[in-house]
Amino acid sequence: MMNPVRVATGWLAGRLLVFLAILAALVAMDAYREESTLLGVMLKGLVPDRELVQRLEDGRAQVEKFARDSEIQLNQRLRDAQSSGTDRIDLLIETLQADIRVKEGRRRSSMGRAIALMTGAGLEEDLKNEVDIQLSKAELEALNGLKAEIDAFRTAVRDAAADFEDKRLQTLRTNAAYLSKKEEILRFERDHPMAARVPGTGANVRLAELTQQRKRLAREYNSAGAQFYAARERLLKAKARAHADAEQVRLASATILGPLDELIATRKAAVEATEHQAERALQSVRNVFLKAFGILVAVTLMPVGIKAFWYWFIARLAEKQRPVRLRPGAVGMRMAGPSSGPGLAPTRKISAVSQEIVLKAREELLVHPEYLQSSADRGRKQTQWLLSWRFWLTSIAAQMVALDRIRDADGESFVVSSKNDPFAEVGVIDLPEDSAFVLQPRNLVGVVQSIDWPIKLSRKWNWSLMAFITLQFRYLIFDGPGKLLVQGCRGVRTEQAGSGRSIDQAATFGFSANLDYSPRRSETFGAYLLGTRSLFNDRFTGGPGVYVYEEMPYLGRKAGLTGRGFEGLTDGLLQVFGI
Repeated sequence: MMNPVRVATGWLAGRLLVFLAILAALVAMDAYREESTLLGVMLKGLVPDRELVQRLEDGRAQVEKFARDSEIQLNQRLRDAQSSGTDRIDLLIETLQADIRVKEGRRRSSMGRAIALMTGAGLEEDLKNEVDIQLSKAELEALNGLKAEIDAFRTAVRDAAADFEDKRLQTLRTNAAYLSKKEEILRFERDHPMAARVPGTGANVRLAELTQQRKRLAREYNSAGAQFYAARERLLKAKARAHADAEQVRLASATILGPLDELIATRKAAVEATEHQAERALQSVRNVFLKAFGILVAVTLMPVGIKAFWYWFIARLAEKQRPVRLRPGAVGMRMAGPSSGPGLAPTRKISAVSQEIVLKAREELLVHPEYLQSSADRGRKQTQWLLSWRFWLTSIAAQMVALDRIRDADGESFVVSSKNDPFAEVGVIDLPEDSAFVLQPRNLVGVVQSIDWPIKLSRKWNWSLMAFITLQFRYLIFDGPGKLLVQGCRGVRTEQAGSGRSIDQAATFGFSANLDYSPRRSETFGAYLLGTRSLFNDRFTGGPGVYVYEEMPYLGRKAGLTGRGFEGLTDGLLQVFGI
């Protein structure tokens, strides 16, 4: 009986080993495909110091604030200078030139700047001085430009303002004339309500003239309005020129802070890469575990799906096929003795731990050396290398090679028993004359046959759809008379087929060749899924005839959800050839 705890424990242990193998393979693939982030950081440079990055960020913030405040003050001075005279601008230029020379003298050497950039010491003062120099040069350039253009700028603004005022007054005048003419037309229509609408009258002609005058004034008003808006645009552009140099001054600090921003970004990225290495490693481990678990589930469920497909579809299709009768004209085999009970087919155990074989005149015994336990001294013993030279491949696959052949031992007894399997029993199948028996040679350990009329071994091919489903294309048939010595786990039993009997396919040794043989699906899917039952039972009808099977077909065989691996593949290949 199956032990659920033991089976579950074994299955879980197997799944754990598979999971570990999949996990190891995925880790190896990741290590081969992806470089280590920490190794990348070490190859690119020293692991950065977060305190240094913080000092650089603080210094950058202070320098940016200083530059912003200095730019505001500079722009204010430029706006003030625009309203000053050229003498005031000359004084400002001289002061800036002297101030720039002093600040340039404070610059450090190239080595000093590099050390300050790496350590952060004195970096803020150097940057502030550099920003101050750049802003002062920008202010000096702006003042020189203002000095050269201040008169032209004032003239342009004044001319634009005068033109704007002229166009504004012209627009007002044309608008007033248009409105006056419009009011005149309204009064005329009130004074001549009927005559103004009668064609040909003097009032109607006068109304048409007034309307033409109003349209002309409207066109003049529109033209004056367009000129007004153009003059206003020119005035705004003239006034906006005062802010062009100030905009250039605001952009000057970007050239100072750009390299520092790049350095801070590089250092910060390296620090974050180092600090997040553990988190990324954990995430990678989680991903690998999930992938391994998914593959394990797929590997586990795929055999279950395949088995379900075979059980619910293929097995049902096989049941609907016509039975196979390999030798319709063979003499039927009957089993002597009573049935096991009322209404039951006769069944009998034909095996024992050891069998005593007594040879008759002109009989010989071919037996596997591992099963010949004791023998009489009388008799001629030789080696027969193959059971049948005609079926040499079958003999090798069934391990019926290097057999002991015993002759000339009339009346002597020989004991046949397994020497290395404590659960094996040896059974004797009697083949009457003209009978035929289908047998899988894997269970054959010896034969007793007449020297003059040996057991004939033949094959029968079947190419029906059932053969493709069950992968059993060839059947080996033994024609009597004679005896077949077979071994089975815990015993060998024979039953009369009668009106229909079924047996687990894994237990079947053979059957009478005149029986109708067909596969029948296993009774329960759970037993087939867990490997305790084969997919098919062998069903036998007709007769008279018998079938033979062993009592414990699954001892020592792997079973379970994932099948039998290469062992099952080999057995399936041998089954194709009836071995």
